[in-house]
Amino acid sequence: MSPSGYVLDEEGIDLELLRELKEERRVRLDDYVRHVPHAVAVSGRTVWEVPCDLALPCATQNEIGGAEAAALVAGGCAAVVEGANMPTTPGAVRILGRAGVRFAPGKAANAGGGGEHQRVPPSGRGDARSRRGLTGR
Repeated sequence: MSPSGYVLDEEGIDLELLRELKEERRVRLDDYVRHVPHAVAVSGRTVWEVPCDLALPCATQNEIGGAEAAALVAGGCAAVVEGANMPTTPGAVRILGRAGVRFAPGKAANAGGGGEHQRVPPSGRGDARSRRGLTGR
């Protein structure tokens, strides 16, 4: 996906070919269709209009707005799970919620390294435990 369009391969993206095109040849994503004749490059549209069961916005902030949320609902999307920081606008979240689409915000779904940080005791308690030779576990 790019801001100017997307590539659709109904048989599934060939990940090895995609890696070769992007990392080794450093060509545009739409070059994929030259190598996979049944794939389609769609310009000037959003990937969120493609019917799906699950949407994973993982690129940029505000990439799913009201129009994109409506397209996801119309396409039968059952859940949106954020993998980026705030890729879904508040208005889009309301549209998804009214339609019964499950929503996992990035703060919950995209914890990153947060799990390690949660083991650090709250301020003050850690000092007392350290003095007594106790661990934070």
